[in-house]
Amino acid sequence: MPHAVDGDAVTPAPSVLVIGDALVDITVAPIAEIRPGSDVPAAIAAGPGGQGANIAVRLARRGNPVRLLCAIGADPPGELVAAWVGAEGVMVQPLPAVATGMVVVHLFPGADRAMASQREPFARAVAAMHALPPADAIVVSGYLLLEAEAGALVERLAAAETDLTVVGCALHAATAVTWWERVRRLRPSVVIVNADEARLAPPAGDAEPIAAFAQASGATVVVTDANGVTAVTADGRSSAVPVPAATGPVVDATGAGDAFAAAFIAQRCAGASLPAALEAGARSGAAVARVAGAQGRVALERAGHDAGATLR
Repeated sequence: MPHAVDGDAVTPAPSVLVIGDALVDITVAPIAEIRPGSDVPAAIAAGPGGQGANIAVRLARRGNPVRLLCAIGADPPGELVAAWVGAEGVMVQPLPAVATGMVVVHLFPGADRAMASQREPFARAVAAMHALPPADAIVVSGYLLLEAEAGALVERLAAAETDLTVVGCALHAATAVTWWERVRRLRPSVVIVNADEARLAPPAGDAEPIAAFAQASGATVVVTDANGVTAVTADGRSSAVPVPAATGPVVDATGAGDAFAAAFIAQRCAGASLPAALEAGARSGAAVARVAGAQGRVALERAGHDAGATLR
């Protein structure tokens, strides 16, 4: 929904600042089982990835002017990432990094996957910026909140008077307590996590953890799951939508959660209701899981772009 139209007046879509990784994804689909010492044929592809870049690109395709704060090294992979993402209409604002991050995505039969990631921390660099770029909304990749020096970034963003969304990451028990506490301190408008991350939310006595967290933080917490999507607001209201009917086999789930987040955020920025935003996110995530690559284009997105024109 690129613009809201009121009579003869056309209101530009809200601008979004995305803070998160822009990486190179190397996707490997072996033809045979990989064993130590083996050399098996495989389908291998390189393309753009990273949670920040994935969300930024899909927001731009939906018509939102987008700026991406990310860490990119002065190396050939960095040049590729900046060109890929910039070609989608995203204004890339890189922060220096020792090297551009890379992820190896191993696809198994049935489209299950495992990832090996090399990312450069940059939460401290964002916190040290003289001023954050102006935007109507801010999206923060949860990976930054896992960094050892993320405390200053949390303080900086908590003081920003801008609508803030936090998107979950690959949490495990050892990191969950710190991560959820940092999210609480941010006091975001929205938190988007998957079911595994939701199960690691802090206990709340006899209360349901996600509902208790929503009330304590003031956030709407959205939980994605294979069976559907649910949301709980700070005042205890809940909404749920089912997973859309399958339109083909799952090809590559990489980036499907980011696609959900982008569609949900774009709809909420455009003034859509919570159930409508959940439905849009669910449709987008399901569609992206059925194409190759974290930023593979789907029918729900525009073929061209003009986003970013107001962010020069």
